[in-house]
Amino acid sequence: MRLFQKLRNKPFCNNVHFFMFLIILLMLTIKYYFFSIFLMIYLIFIIKKTKLIIPIFITLGILIIELFIINLINYSDTNIIAKIEEVKDNSYIASYRGIKYQINDKNKDYIPGDIVEFDITYLDISEKSYDTDFDYKEYLKSNKILYLARANKSSKLRGGFSFNLLKYYYQNYLKNNININSFQYVNALVLGDNNLESDLKQGYSILGISHILAISGMHIMLLFQIISFLLLKVFHYYKKKLPLIIITTYVILIGAPISALRALIFLIIKYFNDKSNIKYTNLDILSITFILLIFIWPYTFYNQGFILTFLVSFILIFSNEIIKTKHKLLNMYLTYYLIYFSTLPVVISFNNYMSIITLLISPILSVLVTFVVMPLSFIVAIIPISNNILSYVFLFLNNYIIWLSNIKIGFHIISFNIILKLIYYFIYIMLIISMIKKKNIIRYLVIYGVFIVGIINIKLINPITKITFIDVGQGDSCLIELNNNRGNILIDCYNCFDYLKNEGISTIDYMILTHSDNDHIKDSVDVYNYFNVKNVLIPFNDDGFNIIGTKIKSGSYFNIDNIKFEILGPIKTYDEKNSNSIVLKFIINNISFLFTGDMTIEEEKDIVNKYKNKLDVDILKVGHHGSDTSSSNEFLRYVSPKESIISVAKYNSYNLPKEEVVERLNKISNVYMTKDLGNIEVNIFNNKYYINGFKKNNDFKLW
Repeated sequence: MRLFQKLRNKPFCNNVHFFMFLIILLMLTIKYYFFSIFLMIYLIFIIKKTKLIIPIFITLGILIIELFIINLINYSDTNIIAKIEEVKDNSYIASYRGIKYQINDKNKDYIPGDIVEFDITYLDISEKSYDTDFDYKEYLKSNKILYLARANKSSKLRGGFSFNLLKYYYQNYLKNNININSFQYVNALVLGDNNLESDLKQGYSILGISHILAISGMHIMLLFQIISFLLLKVFHYYKKKLPLIIITTYVILIGAPISALRALIFLIIKYFNDKSNIKYTNLDILSITFILLIFIWPYTFYNQGFILTFLVSFILIFSNEIIKTKHKLLNMYLTYYLIYFSTLPVVISFNNYMSIITLLISPILSVLVTFVVMPLSFIVAIIPISNNILSYVFLFLNNYIIWLSNIKIGFHIISFNIILKLIYYFIYIMLIISMIKKKNIIRYLVIYGVFIVGIINIKLINPITKITFIDVGQGDSCLIELNNNRGNILIDCYNCFDYLKNEGISTIDYMILTHSDNDHIKDSVDVYNYFNVKNVLIPFNDDGFNIIGTKIKSGSYFNIDNIKFEILGPIKTYDEKNSNSIVLKFIINNISFLFTGDMTIEEEKDIVNKYKNKLDVDILKVGHHGSDTSSSNEFLRYVSPKESIISVAKYNSYNLPKEEVVERLNKISNVYMTKDLGNIEVNIFNNKYYINGFKKNNDFKLW
């Protein structure tokens, strides 16, 4: 009764945001343990501030119990009867015993609502390979998908009902009856599936407006206002109940994407708030919405759409306090910049590029997409025949976006790790507070500017040389970043494109492709076209490349600053392509490295005969992923590495690395494998090296 009395007297309402921040700290603590310090300090603070001890511990208790129960779920059934919820490309999202599965099945044509018997094999969900890597496991979990599986066989038992069924049929109807340019926007802005073509999606990402292609809270609010306006003008219906029912139905039918669901809950609470005696503020309503969504599924917290929609909403609530201008155009620009910079640490990981064009034109593009393209998309969705005219508008917009994004005037920026995000938001919040209070604005603008300039030029001031053996799966790729931005060298180019962007790489001085097998060159064309690649080196006797490069052989070399990169092989032309691999040796700060591509024992013998004791190095990049076609006893005797690094996938059809090769290497060196450690970094500073793997296990030594 005492709690109810507090609720009626409103103090509890204005304290709801304290509970929101408490939950944020709890969820951050689960992912980053050092946040537990902040959580304990904040807990003491809000208990003293609000005196609401029981609600605080009830909130924490509910979430902790819910998280504990979710993590206890451990199904191992290989024969399941599941309901199809969504249809994806070559896979289905299906629910079984209240848990969602993503089941890969290329051979069947099931639809939402079908009850299907699956015989499945559980698949390992790939984990992050480096700190700022896309976390696929976390992504699935944030979407309530706990298991990834492959269907060995399946059969439909019966049909059933699903809210997604109408969307599925309508989506297919539109796909077959309207132009692809129109369909992409209708699919994204009306139906909630952002499946733009890759070059167009990249264009929106480079311009910093990719988030507006999702059905966002702003779109739902705008749609709600349009429906209310039409009902008032056409039917003289002024109540909010019917528009709210229409919006609720719409959100359910499109699958309730998280940003749309956030806006819907906000509207519902606001509707009842207007009718009640307890008057919540917009911050109260946003906080309650946040808490409800977290209670429904706690791991939603790690969903990027969830993060972005609440960041934007939080900024918009206070935008009137921050921006005080009567000029609408200026107000629009300043609001966009507030949103852009408040979401920068999150959205920068989409493309790792800050475009100057973005800062000048994107506010107008945001308005154009929101107030022109979105209404036109709804018109096409409702009246498909209008596509015949409107498709030209979408085509023009596509060409304009791609043209703008190709104007590369801007900066490559590294992805923000959690430490950089903390520093960024601390400075940014202090700047916002100073703008609201109109005190020390210049001081915090300077601090913020210095931080951004520092992030853009972080490689220029970094005194550490970093050699990263990238966890690319069953392939090879290694990035050498010389200290103080003296140069970047990429050795082989397989599944490395995203990592290079995450690192904020703009220029690659040398791209060395050891040989033309796909598992060494797959990304070479994309890397060459996207980054400023100054030199491409390929072996003189291998014509299998899809890129033009300078042909090199034993005796060749190149210099970057005072570092000499020597080419030891290939010495001659071999029948076996792997034997024609480039063999590279270099020394950085007295630390020597040898890279061997997929060199075979045949080439090893010739290398040994020619170079003998010159092969002795500290760190060996093991040949051919640990295959027994490489790393002979004689070769290893001359190389005698202290550290041996193997690039290999955890599961591969070649059963690599071979046990006898690993045993051979273990006798003379420490052995590190990307399959166990993810990215493996060798950091060099003051003539000493430190080896670090992202995934640390019991067999790993941190030097």
